[in-house]
Amino acid sequence: ACDWLHTGTTAPPGLGWFIAASFFNGAALEIGRKIRGPDGEEEGVRTYSRLWGRRTATLAWLGTLTLTAGCAIQAADRVDFLRPAAGTLTILLFAALALARAFLAHPTNPNSRRLDHFSGLWTISLYLLLGIVPLALKKLGAVP
Repeated sequence: ACDWLHTGTTAPPGLGWFIAASFFNGAALEIGRKIRGPDGEEEGVRTYSRLWGRRTATLAWLGTLTLTAGCAIQAADRVDFLRPAAGTLTILLFAALALARAFLAHPTNPNSRRLDHFSGLWTISLYLLLGIVPLALKKLGAVP
């Protein structure tokens, strides 16, 4: 995100979208790791599911994933990687929705861990789609 600083050029046009995607991604990761079913709640541990309720916490998690995706799609458009990023993030959002529905229907600890693990997968996927994959494809000459 800051490689342009040492070259004396201006910031790339998608930098703001990338920073916004990173911000919402951090929120999604944080919320996703602190949603638990009743069997996973521990005394003295503050979780979003305990503070906000399972439904609200799960909806907040889905909301931050959606905001992340929206910003990431804008950033991907600036690096000419819109279609692959939008397609992948859409598929991942549907997977997140299915996991959230399963958790809300059966709020068990294994289902809540799936939200946590998915948050990690989402993060890895996001940064692959916004940086490593488009850059590697450009270096290989696979994209203009």
